[in-house]
Amino acid sequence: MAAAEAVPFVVPPVKECSTSLPTSLPPSNVATPLPVEHRGQTPLDPRRLTKSPLLRLPPELRTLIYAYLTPAQTISYPLGPNTAISALSHRPPPRALLLTCRLLACEALDHFYRVARFRIMLNPPAPLADPHFQRLAHLPQLRRIRNLNVLLDWDLPKVPSYARDAGAAGFEFGLEAGVPFFRHVMDRGRCADMMRLAKRLVGVLDAARELRGLCVSWTDLVEGYWDEKKAVLEVLVGALSARGVKIVRGDIIASNEKEAQKLFDGWEVAAEGRR
Repeated sequence: MAAAEAVPFVVPPVKECSTSLPTSLPPSNVATPLPVEHRGQTPLDPRRLTKSPLLRLPPELRTLIYAYLTPAQTISYPLGPNTAISALSHRPPPRALLLTCRLLACEALDHFYRVARFRIMLNPPAPLADPHFQRLAHLPQLRRIRNLNVLLDWDLPKVPSYARDAGAAGFEFGLEAGVPFFRHVMDRGRCADMMRLAKRLVGVLDAARELRGLCVSWTDLVEGYWDEKKAVLEVLVGALSARGVKIVRGDIIASNEKEAQKLFDGWEVAAEGRR
């Protein structure tokens, strides 16, 4: 996804259009409140909930309205810079719509989470805002995410701590990669860190009970270690596929693209607009 302007996680006044993700539904204006997590189990009479003219429209037309109000637009760090959600594919429904009534809010949010794709990047040496996914684990939006894109990034943006401990702290960026010993230390440490992150992410995603699809993308400038990389990939997708989550392959960018492609043999390739 292309980066866009970061949007802070701040609720604006109703008259403004918000790109922040609501943590819950707005207060009900009727005597019998609707449960926060509406799943359609209980028949609802719209006339009891609101007199909004939108509810006089057929559901198909309301869906078109929701699609118009939540267009495809890449938003960087939609929940703020301190979370692991690095990008979002669609604008959230405007707060003015969510305040109309709880039934419309339920429908709009259901549509949004059905089409929106959230992205997380695994890149241990990079200065992650949420390196252990602690904030991600406590996000109220986590339980409603249906489509997730995960980028496994094996690039080397800086000298990590395990390389500094090995004596590479005095090298400038790019030079340490040309020294076989330090490159070996960094690459092997990268594999161990990626495995740790993959296991942690899988554990956190246990709370994402609505998760239906996972798209895995790959950026790789680390030569070799294919067994270790395959193990990381298997940890990431194994538990999720066992839950019935559909796993597809996104973009692959690698210095050895032929070997990287082998890791994804037999995988379904995601459509261009779903990566």
